[in-house]
Order: sequence, then structure tokens, then C-alpha cells
Amino acid sequence: MNLFRPIKTDVLPAVDGHPAFKLGEAIATKLSGFEGVVATVLNRIQHRIGYRVRNGLLALTGLGFLLYFIALLT
Repeated sequence: MNLFRPIKTDVLPAVDGHPAFKLGEAIATKLSGFEGVVATVLNRIQHRIGYRVRNGLLALTGLGFLLYFIALLT
């Protein structure tokens, strides 16, 4: 039955050199950098806006990214 056979880890081909992988990696880097900038700006002005508003804006930014990528996949 092979219940305890080792799982093959080399089944998937290497995609590091694929142009789509590089594009996705570049987009993810840019978007995470943008989210970092938003977080930094909000941290600087948090004494004016409060933690709840700052966390809400960060959550909305993350939700926007998530919905954008879901829209790309469908």
C-alpha cells in the first residue's frame, strides 16, 4: 500500500528562471515595499490618527492587494 513511502520533493520543475516567476516576484517586491511605505507614514502620524485608524488603513491596503490578486487569478 506504500503508506509510509517517502514523499518525492523533486516532482515540480524549477521555475526560478521562468519570466512569469520573475515578474510575479518583482510585483510582490514592489507591493510589499509600497505597504511598508504606507505603514511607515502611518506610524509617523499615529499620534494624530490613533492605532485603530492606522490598523484599519493597513488592513484595507492588504485587503486591496488580496482582492487585486484574486481578480488577476480569475
